[in-house]
Amino acid sequence: RNVPPQNMDGAVQRPYSIRGSSTASCSSRVVSSAAQGVIAGTLWGFLASIREGAGVEVAKHTAKSGLAFASLLGMYSGFQCIFERLRRQDDVVNTSLAAAATGAAASLPTRNAKVVVQTALTLGIGVAVLDRALNR
Repeated sequence: RNVPPQNMDGAVQRPYSIRGSSTASCSSRVVSSAAQGVIAGTLWGFLASIREGAGVEVAKHTAKSGLAFASLLGMYSGFQCIFERLRRQDDVVNTSLAAAATGAAASLPTRNAKVVVQTALTLGIGVAVLDRALNR
């Protein structure tokens, strides 16, 4: 008979199995998040620019927003997958680390170490607080 292993407390031990534990799953999560970012960013960009401009300017702003959201959400999902694999857990620490890494990576073009650190800390702590508030 197939009985799952138990730890010292008698709780059933489950093998490490986090969503996205295979390479294909991580890839599909990144692609899915980037696609959602394109949709959200395009909608955001369109609504934000519709009052200020018309025609080509609206289209440019819409496209830039779509690409920005896609890259941020794709990076975030990729970092989250990396931290889940490294730590073998799916928790708020991974979420915060992924947000901090995304913030740092996104702010690297500023070439300002202070901005990179501030952005990483702000996003990492902000996501931890938000995660805690939403998952009580």
